[in-house]
Amino acid sequence: MTIKVVPQAVLLGLLISSSAYSKDLSWVLGIGYGFGGDELFQGIYSSGESDEINANEGLSFFGGIDYQFSNQFSTRGTVGYKSESIEASNGEVTFSKIPFELSFFRNFESHKLGAGVTYHTNVELECSVAGLCNSTADFKDAAGLIVQYEYAFAPLAIGRFGIGAKYTYINYEVASNSAEFDGSGFDVHLAYMF
Repeated sequence: MTIKVVPQAVLLGLLISSSAYSKDLSWVLGIGYGFGGDELFQGIYSSGESDEINANEGLSFFGGIDYQFSNQFSTRGTVGYKSESIEASNGEVTFSKIPFELSFFRNFESHKLGAGVTYHTNVELECSVAGLCNSTADFKDAAGLIVQYEYAFAPLAIGRFGIGAKYTYINYEVASNSAEFDGSGFDVHLAYMF
């Protein structure tokens, strides 16, 4: 007795398996902004006004993958770039970093709560202001913890959007002198999942 494979049946099987796979795995892109952390730099303008850079402050961009284990549980892995700067006519000061994050979520329909770990690398404070500084302070790579909430919705047929808030607990240490700064704080973000 021999088994004959019907080409349409094979194709149907591949389509079913690929659609199940694509349901479980999706891409995510996002943008956010952070608040809080220790003050790293304060600039005073000629007008007398001042501005500062805090360790968790800044605009962030991230991308990665969401994996849905079940209706109740999922995970997300991302890599991003976050920076904040003060600019004036005589120069600029910028604090930047590259965060890697891995979070596990409990899903409640359109809502999800999560916790995970983060690892920040290429953390540096770059000061280039005429008559004041022209140097970069490098920080050691740092690991921390995150907790977050996200609400997902789908206004279009091309994917889902998520609005979220996150708290990061992390400390930074200057590589040259071991001075420590609290980089903890809150972030809000908008994500697109497709």
